[in-house]
Amino acid sequence: MHRLFTRAFLVLSFLLLATSGTAEDRQAPDLDGDGIPNIVDPDIDNDGLPNSIDRNVDGGIAKSGPFAGKYIGDHLENDNPAEIDIDGDELRDDSLGELDIDGDSHRDDDLAEEDIDGDGRKDDSSTELDIDGDGRNDDDDSEDDIDGDGLDDNDDEEDDIDGDGVSDDLDDDIDGDDLLNSSEFENDTDGDGLSDDDPEEINDDGDSLDDREDSDDDNDGISDEDDSDHHPEDDEVEVEVYLSAGSAAPAESQVKVKIQRMAYGEIEFEISAENLPAGNYELVIDGVSRGILPLESDGEKTKGEVEYETHPEDEDELLLDFDVIGLPIQIVRNGVVYFSGVVPTPPEI
Repeated sequence: MHRLFTRAFLVLSFLLLATSGTAEDRQAPDLDGDGIPNIVDPDIDNDGLPNSIDRNVDGGIAKSGPFAGKYIGDHLENDNPAEIDIDGDELRDDSLGELDIDGDSHRDDDLAEEDIDGDGRKDDSSTELDIDGDGRNDDDDSEDDIDGDGLDDNDDEEDDIDGDGVSDDLDDDIDGDDLLNSSEFENDTDGDGLSDDDPEEINDDGDSLDDREDSDDDNDGISDEDDSDHHPEDDEVEVEVYLSAGSAAPAESQVKVKIQRMAYGEIEFEISAENLPAGNYELVIDGVSRGILPLESDGEKTKGEVEYETHPEDEDELLLDFDVIGLPIQIVRNGVVYFSGVVPTPPEI
């Protein structure tokens, strides 16, 4: 909301300046002299091509008006790196006040705006390498404002990095590089020049939450604790221990307890077992029965696991609504303790 007010204020200020002062000063930029200021003119150079399909919005041969038959404006196509004001409204394309870079009457953050810089390539096209047409490729380390809205891609107020009208929290391709956030080839989710595994990258997806507070750092739809390409914080260490076998446990059997506490508070607790006699085993923590660990045979050996999470998302995840960290644990069947030990303690956050 603050961003909208700021940008609206800048545009209003521009218009007020254009209508104040002497008669000569009051003239807002009007390239074709048709009395319609460039900032609202649907065909700035009057060449018969609407701005929305004109490859050089502010340059061409006027079809009518005071400059009919004459070439007016510049000779820079919209995608020319030297073109810094595509629609000739005297607002730089990277200005905070420039709401419509190519002057096609669609705001750059409008869902209907599919080609911010008017170069004929859709913003989500694999061939669109420079969404805002500022001469810097979107994946260039020096490109810090992909959609050219005047807000740095790392700015807390930048909630739509690629300017496609979809907020970064919901966007499956945040930086508009035609690589989905979930792609194995996407190494810089928010396109800020810092790879997702860079120690200085504290917000992989550039959304409203830093990674330490975000349950899905790269916004790929997979929670961090289940995401194979999650880059853990320093203290997001997964700790596991093997429980001690009792006299009733077969020689080749084992039980492993694993626990992980994510930076944003999620706790994952998992118990897995192998080579115990098939059947259901009671999971006892600090003297209280907390569930069942089922073991089944796959023809070669028996195995089974049970997983608890503080905020379960999958059907096979159980709700962890009881304390486990640092408490004694036993694997029991028919009153016999097969394995015992202590649930490990993950590093403090």
